[in-house]
Amino acid sequence: GDSAAGLAILQNRLQVADAKDADYLIKRHLRPSPRILQGQALRDLANSAIDLSDGLISDLGHIVKASDCGA
Repeated sequence: GDSAAGLAILQNRLQVADAKDADYLIKRHLRPSPRILQGQALRDLANSAIDLSDGLISDLGHIVKASDCGA
């Protein structure tokens, strides 16, 4: 997403022609917007969370073990 693009710009792995676009993407990486409304909507439904940014398969073992389920 925007944050990944901003990081790629900072690491010189991505070039963006428009300076305004590059600045926007870098700001999205350095100052992410918290998803307050989504968090409030989930607060009574979820009692845990896991970061799956590296992919579901890499964390599936943790999920299965923690939930005493199989996959």
